[in-house]
Amino acid sequence: MKKSSKGFLSDLLLSIYPLHCLFMREFSEKLLAWYYDVARELPFRVVGKVHPNPYHVWVSEIMLQQTTVATVIDYFNRWMTRFPTLQDLADADEHDVLKAWEGLGYYSRARNLHFTAKDLVDNYGGQFPSMSKELVKLKGIGPYTAAAISSIAFDESIVVVDGNVCRVMARLHMLPEVAKALEESARLKAQKVMPDHHCGDFNSALMELGATLCSPTSPSCEDCPVQEFCKAYAKNKVDQFPKPKPKLAQPQKYGKVFWMERDGKVFIRKRTEGLLKNLWELPWVEIDSKEFDQIDQKPVRHVFSHFKLGLKVIDADLESEGIWVEKSKLLDYPFSKLMLKVLGTKS
Repeated sequence: MKKSSKGFLSDLLLSIYPLHCLFMREFSEKLLAWYYDVARELPFRVVGKVHPNPYHVWVSEIMLQQTTVATVIDYFNRWMTRFPTLQDLADADEHDVLKAWEGLGYYSRARNLHFTAKDLVDNYGGQFPSMSKELVKLKGIGPYTAAAISSIAFDESIVVVDGNVCRVMARLHMLPEVAKALEESARLKAQKVMPDHHCGDFNSALMELGATLCSPTSPSCEDCPVQEFCKAYAKNKVDQFPKPKPKLAQPQKYGKVFWMERDGKVFIRKRTEGLLKNLWELPWVEIDSKEFDQIDQKPVRHVFSHFKLGLKVIDADLESEGIWVEKSKLLDYPFSKLMLKVLGTKS
């Protein structure tokens, strides 16, 4: 069957893309037009000419690391009620900051937010730097978050690359790389179609496309605003990109938790190191699988980023450093999601 002139032109443009400036402009214009029409309403998102508060962008981007949008919405709203401004966060007690973060995990994010809020107030006049190269100097702000803040809040022409953007670019260009190599290739490809203005909206549009239409499985290609530019779609290979990363087996660890209760009070202690530093917990120790299996209790299971943990709770009366808290007031203290699960077994 003879190809139509439109199909021929599309193939020709794909073969020389991204050198063709008109083609690149058409891509960004179609993507932005789609985004302005269908962008999800989120409490931390401002779509269009008005740039959002950089404090809001910063907090939301930190919360969104390793966390879904659906989960972050409620946390973000509660956070902004509790700490509506950068100054409010800087003035807050760490106990309150960790309590507001409770359940989100990766608690170093909350501690870094608190530290950097103080740093910005004390050393930057309470203002965020507008360029990513300066933002990245702040504690807890890496290249990704710096690019997100500078592009969304200050319109810097710099690409933000997350898993969604990697997937979109991998399909658009049939990129064969995986992991960090794919991230870098996706960055280079996306930067070439980045417009001079509305840079934050462009980044948000790419991420929105990956989060809604260009999903990992069953993508909605027929509704895609940039379908005509997609090499994987043209060759019917969308399901083959991005290439899967090799899966690493997660080690399994075990522990036992000591439940100590006297006169309506429960013994807890504060962690002094590690990822859960300054959070409260019930005393516990790591044990081997044999001892774990011998404890006749239903296990509490939790999955961390690099390992799986099973805990069993036993009644005990031990000497340890910590405090006794009335059982009814336990939840006034910030606990990790794992410890909240453990406490749930005793509620």
